[in-house]
Amino acid sequence: MHSSEVSMSQGQGYLLPHGARGIDFERFSWEVRPDGKVHFFAKDQEGAHWTVHPGGPSGVLDLHQASLGDDGTKSYQTLFMIKLDDLIRVANETGPILIPSLLQQFRPLSLRWVRRRKITIVRDPSSTDGELAAVTHKNRRKRLEFDAARLQDSFDRSTPLEEVLRMPDGWFRLMAIRRWGTRWIGVAVKATDTAGVVHLVWARPADLVFWGEEAEDFLRTAAAKYLISPEDYPKYLRS
Repeated sequence: MHSSEVSMSQGQGYLLPHGARGIDFERFSWEVRPDGKVHFFAKDQEGAHWTVHPGGPSGVLDLHQASLGDDGTKSYQTLFMIKLDDLIRVANETGPILIPSLLQQFRPLSLRWVRRRKITIVRDPSSTDGELAAVTHKNRRKRLEFDAARLQDSFDRSTPLEEVLRMPDGWFRLMAIRRWGTRWIGVAVKATDTAGVVHLVWARPADLVFWGEEAEDFLRTAAAKYLISPEDYPKYLRS
């Protein structure tokens, strides 16, 4: 579809464990192609995928959708285009607002409060490369695939309170596990600063969902004034 592609070696390594180039989830998957494009696949829409093209000589980032017709023919639709320089402008305009607002969703986490409330701490298995590698394998498509049994075992394994300050930095869940059911109380993170001081903070899942919805609307509005007009798509697709 595009004549402009980022020059990348076919043997280039990826940052994911097992040398994978993407991740397979239950309903969708994504992967980084050797040419630098990022593909997203919806598993309930056979033959359909979305591609984020990083630009290359064209100097634009575009998102296009590929779909498969009833007769087996493929069709492509460009959903949006934006110049890479303008994308940086959007990041510079929105970052100073979105990042502080995200941090405001978190509050200090007291281990005394955790003990008093009898809250269970469960590590997120994707917190470190090693933990992610332990619950996944690389499938034939060279994407990470989760091992259901190992993943469930990871979620069933709680971290003793006395180990929290010594465990690797990363995300973990705060769970209320009772005889009548399990409730997800919060998302927490352990982070160690450059002085070696450990920080524990947490946020309610509902607050993060609300922040995400507000951030999506804010980003869409901020980017709208920089999007390339559909009438100008052809000159970038040919570049």
